[in-house]
Amino acid sequence: MTWLVTSDLHLTDRPRDAHRFGLFKWLAKKQRKHGVKATFILGDITDKKDNHSSALVNRVVNELTQLEPPVYVLKGNHDFIDPNN
Repeated sequence: MTWLVTSDLHLTDRPRDAHRFGLFKWLAKKQRKHGVKATFILGDITDKKDNHSSALVNRVVNELTQLEPPVYVLKGNHDFIDPNN
């Protein structure tokens, strides 16, 4: 069984970081090329912990749904919502 594992994408909606979204196309290509049965993203999808723009959240979700399932995402120290914020 072939797995694809990555982490620490640190995605943002800053224009200077737009190139980071190219990783999703690369992941999809590797999934197809190697017959990947599961993809794991081991935390830190985003760069800051809270207050993400809706545009960033929508783009991340859209990119994730373009990958072949199953995709497992683990929460990193940059991936949480502070209920007190």
